[in-house]
Amino acid sequence: MDSCSFRADAGWSSEGFLFRLSPSPSSSSSQEQQDLNYNELQEFPVAIRTLGRLQELGFHNNNIKAIPEKAFMGNPLLQTMSLNGATDIQEFPDLKGTSSLEVLTLTRAGIRLLPPEMCQQLPRLRVL
Repeated sequence: MDSCSFRADAGWSSEGFLFRLSPSPSSSSSQEQQDLNYNELQEFPVAIRTLGRLQELGFHNNNIKAIPEKAFMGNPLLQTMSLNGATDIQEFPDLKGTSSLEVLTLTRAGIRLLPPEMCQQLPRLRVL
């Protein structure tokens, strides 16, 4: 994780898994990829919205229950996001600001319904 722009913020579990992230003072908004897979995060890192050039977000197999409203407002270039294995997420996330999103994977996520406005909100979505 040499290029990771987040740091642990007293967020290590007794098993050694990262479960919370905070923005690093040296974080760069030029980061294009963020791999947060398999970290057992319990809260969605709202600092993601500070990565204005983010194009790919791997966020699967974490323990978050919800994604905050406007979590992606600062990510207009986001093209690919994986929420696979997010079994605790029951509601479809607020994806406002992600009009470039082309691939959204939700395999084994707890989401049961897709919002009717999803197609208008995500005009470039090709893979769900």
